[in-house]
Amino acid sequence: MKLLSKNNADTIGIDKPWFYIKLSLIITWIPLMVIMITQSKNCPYPVGICKLIDLEILFSTTGKTFLFILLCISFFLYVFEIKMVYTTLFIFVLSCIIISYHESNGFFFRATPYSAVFGSQFIAYAINKYNPDFNVLKYRIHFGIQIIAASYTLAAIAKLKGDGIGWIDNGGLFSIQVMKNYSYLYYDTGSFAFLENGKAIAYSIIEHKSEIKYLLATALGLELFCFVAALNSKVMFLYGLVLLAMHIGFDFFMGIGIGVISKPMVVLFLNPLFLFHELVKSIYLKLSQKSI
Repeated sequence: MKLLSKNNADTIGIDKPWFYIKLSLIITWIPLMVIMITQSKNCPYPVGICKLIDLEILFSTTGKTFLFILLCISFFLYVFEIKMVYTTLFIFVLSCIIISYHESNGFFFRATPYSAVFGSQFIAYAINKYNPDFNVLKYRIHFGIQIIAASYTLAAIAKLKGDGIGWIDNGGLFSIQVMKNYSYLYYDTGSFAFLENGKAIAYSIIEHKSEIKYLLATALGLELFCFVAALNSKVMFLYGLVLLAMHIGFDFFMGIGIGVISKPMVVLFLNPLFLFHELVKSIYLKLSQKSI
């Protein structure tokens, strides 16, 4: 196969940051899809594609096996950069189908940002197919960054539209969300420890309303201005670190689990596998120089 030229991206290339973004996206997306396929049983509350097409045959025992095979094929085609116009479209459609059917079962993993990221990659490759001068090497990543940044900003706008700036005063209500989360864990495991932990966190939230208000105000501001992350790579990296800290903080202090959107955000904003590769490479080179 040919090496990656400036705009010819339909081959295995030497663009390491892009390779690690692809690898990170697909290895976090596939397990999520496997969980969704396994959990999906019927379609009592049709949403998305399921309102238009009856997909129950795909989620029968035989159909699920077929979907698992498609996921494996997706991994191979995507990682090895094979016919990316069609591969990204295929993964986008497959992701939409699985997520729509899963949500039609009453589960909401909020995993649609994955579909949007793959869809944005398809757009970049499709434009390049008909316009060879289009810089697909840049925009197959940057379109996804824009999608994630817009998702955070729109989430903040939705909060402001629903409750106004008074949303930050509703910290006490998060105690209900905490009890719901830990109640699910209790019903899944039968361990009373989850109920006790949930009560302790819920009471702590109620007792520290002022501190929670500042935490929520910070989170709202970060989400609202997340669009600036798409303007500059250094700002994007710093924003990624702060957003990750925000998600971890909510999980640690309020017992609210880290959402699915954080995974593609970390991949696109921080690209940790590439950073790890560069760190290992740097350490190896330093050790090699010392041994000479």
